[in-house]
Amino acid sequence: MEKDKDLISSSNSEWDESKHNRDEMGRFAEMSQKAVLQEDDTPKFGSQEELDNLLGEEFKGVKGQAAVDKLLKEKRGHVKGAFHRKDIGDIDLLWGNDYVGLLHILKRREEQGINSVEFIKDITNAIEHGKFEKKNKLGNFEFVTIEK
Repeated sequence: MEKDKDLISSSNSEWDESKHNRDEMGRFAEMSQKAVLQEDDTPKFGSQEELDNLLGEEFKGVKGQAAVDKLLKEKRGHVKGAFHRKDIGDIDLLWGNDYVGLLHILKRREEQGINSVEFIKDITNAIEHGKFEKKNKLGNFEFVTIEK
C-alpha cells in the first residue's frame, strides 16, 4: 500500500473527498459555479497562460505505456498522441492536477480502494481497447470495460 501512495505523491496536502461537494455532473460544486460553457456546450478554459501551466512540458518520443511511465516518473508535463483509437483518434495524456489528468485518475482509483500500481499496468489496454461512454456535456468520458 505504501508503494501506491508513493506512486501518486504530490505537493498537495491530504485530500478529504467528503469536504468537497460535487454537483449532478460530478464536478466540484465550487468549480461548477464558475464553469462557463461555450455555445457548443464545451468548456471554456481560462487564459492561454493557465492552460500552458496545466500542460507543462511536452515529452516527445513516448507512446502508450511508455508515456504513462514517463509522466509517473516526472510527475509533470504531457504527451501529445500518447494513445490512438480508430474511433476517436489521438488521445493526449497529461499529468494534470486534482481535477484532470493522470494524477486525477490515480487519486480517484485510490479513493475507490483500487490498487493504483495494478491499475496502471492495464491503463494503456483500457484506453486503447476499452469501451467508453461520454459522461456529460463537458466531453468527459470514462473507459468502462476492456474488450478482448
